[in-house]
Amino acid sequence: MAPKVQVSLLHCGKCGKPFTPFKAHVCNGRRTGRTRIKPALTVTTTCPACGKPRANPFTHTCANTGDYAARKRKADRQAAADRKRARDKETRDRRRARAAERRRQATARKRAQAAERRRAAADKRKADAAARRKPARPARPPHDYRTCTDDTCRKYACLAWKEAWQEGRGTGLDDGYDLGYDAATSGKAHR
Repeated sequence: MAPKVQVSLLHCGKCGKPFTPFKAHVCNGRRTGRTRIKPALTVTTTCPACGKPRANPFTHTCANTGDYAARKRKADRQAAADRKRARDKETRDRRRARAAERRRQATARKRAQAAERRRAAADKRKADAAARRKPARPARPPHDYRTCTDDTCRKYACLAWKEAWQEGRGTGLDDGYDLGYDAATSGKAHR
């Protein structure tokens, strides 16, 4: 900003502020006194940060009357607190999930161990019961009634087969004998 030069010759006797005689001067009238001639040269520039005029750039302090900076700092603190709260909640949720998973795995492991113990106890009971039982008889060989040659076999199928065989054979021999005899006596061969 370009510096602003102000030359003043007169100072108000009531308020002490410089004024020019051709411009209207409003004073607060706190004191009584005479208007004095007091030449002064003032060079002022405008502050780029706050936009207010400053006589000495080295001693100027911005007097920002707005509350934007305070509200921004408060909003930044609030946002940081919200981020921290969210991060802490995520950490708590992860820890709770890991703890729940560990509990679930421990429960599953205990259930598997209990099932294995029950299975082992059942196998032991079966083995003890098998040891107490009499040994089983050896399996019989397969037995076909049509090829049975044991005359003392008492199986129902064998007895029925042998009886039918004998009856059929006897009937066949008798019938054959009768047919052969008839054929021989009549002179015709059986066809």
